[in-house]
Amino acid sequence: MDGDPRQASISLPVFRALTDSAPSVWREALEQAMLAQLDSIIMVQDAWSVLTENTPSINQKRCFISSLWRGQVFSLHLPVLCKRIEQQIPLVDQSQQNLLEQGLQLLSQLAVPVKQKTPHHNFNEFASAYCGDQVWQLPRYSTDASGLFESWGAGKLDISPLIEAMMLTAMNELWSFGEKSFAEPLIFKEAVFNEKLTDDSSNAENQQLRLPHQWFEHSAATNFQLAIEALQLIAKALDWQPDEEALKKLCQGYIRRKAAIMASLMEMLLQPPEWLELQLAKRA
Repeated sequence: MDGDPRQASISLPVFRALTDSAPSVWREALEQAMLAQLDSIIMVQDAWSVLTENTPSINQKRCFISSLWRGQVFSLHLPVLCKRIEQQIPLVDQSQQNLLEQGLQLLSQLAVPVKQKTPHHNFNEFASAYCGDQVWQLPRYSTDASGLFESWGAGKLDISPLIEAMMLTAMNELWSFGEKSFAEPLIFKEAVFNEKLTDDSSNAENQQLRLPHQWFEHSAATNFQLAIEALQLIAKALDWQPDEEALKKLCQGYIRRKAAIMASLMEMLLQPPEWLELQLAKRA
């Protein structure tokens, strides 16, 4: 891809994952949404870079992580989406039921624990290791933009039409793969995670230091492939007639909202620590 070289860090793994999926109206909408939101992608990358290339205060770390957590709403509400799809099974004929059940089985795999832990449990461990404690969980550390994303995402999975919920689930898996591919090497070059790591994987202290990596392990290109294959099966079962332009706009909305979270965090990171302390005092 041409243009600003910063865009490649998230975009390239994303487009590789898209290329590995079968051509479809769903894939085309995702591709077009990503291409239309390159400025948003760069905003997200810049926020991660500012966080990791400087020395943020403990409260800046807490705000960043707390806001990031509220952006994990899709993994938290995935069981609700699976239940909604399951409720459709009795409403269709046998051949459609088979397709729905296949799609549901694939979708359910996104919530399968890695090393006996779910994505949000592993995020908690990552966040607490990064911040040094669990104070980041207090609501006052989250930005307004992250709260808006959380409410929007929960509504899309819980009550919006299934076609939107499924499309955004695929978008979320695709986005998470790209963003975490970019962020992981930045986060784990910090001494707090690397200075004591050894080759002895049986060492208890070494195992504890590796725990934060598990959050990143939950995001892989295979997760996106599961999500889009599930989407295609369920769409066929329910005879959806997708509007590519509408799907593209839906996914653009997801990316813009992610970028809005990062824009608010960028503002916070670029302010002096005293500014943040004043803001936190107002929210206490």
